[in-house]
Amino acid sequence: MDQGNNVPYTHMDTHNLSPSSNSLFAEHVTIMNVPCVTWDATIDTVIANQAKAWAASRTNFGRNCDQNMDPKTMRRLMSRRIESKRSRLRKKVYMASLEVKAKEIEDEIVYNLRPQIESEQDQKTSLLSEKETIIHRINNLEKELLHKTALTEELFEELNVLNDIYTMQQEQQAQMLNWNDYNVEQLSYDPFSNYNSIPYEQGENKLPFL
Repeated sequence: MDQGNNVPYTHMDTHNLSPSSNSLFAEHVTIMNVPCVTWDATIDTVIANQAKAWAASRTNFGRNCDQNMDPKTMRRLMSRRIESKRSRLRKKVYMASLEVKAKEIEDEIVYNLRPQIESEQDQKTSLLSEKETIIHRINNLEKELLHKTALTEELFEELNVLNDIYTMQQEQQAQMLNWNDYNVEQLSYDPFSNYNSIPYEQGENKLPFL
């Protein structure tokens, strides 16, 4: 069974663990505890050390290997196995680096955007309050408009009544002026028409008033 599949890809506390005979585990823990910039070089060192160990003893190649296998075939299989382990190890280290970078980016985003988010939340609260104030003002203006509209209608009705009264008064005055003009005109035609109607007071030598 290939022990390489059990290699962890996260940082582990080696103080409470008892490393097995699989040296790849210990080398992986070593890699995860070094800076990211040196991972590639560390991986190459791990693979080189294991290649030397496997080349020093055929027993390290695996229990299922034939001890009488052709050296070229054994080297070819060993190379494939080393490359496979190297690929898996690189993949695990790469995934771990991605997780670290993702965490760093997430923290950076939260740290940089927190003031902006808080500012936008405060602005949103202020805008909502202003919106409520505007809505309340609009409602008051609508009520005031209805009241003024009703008052305007009443004033127009009163104005119509006053116009009617004024028109009637003008007509009455016109009729009175026409009547007075007619009477004056009649008197101007016969100025002595009322002479006999005025009594002559004898004994007082008074003339009738013309």
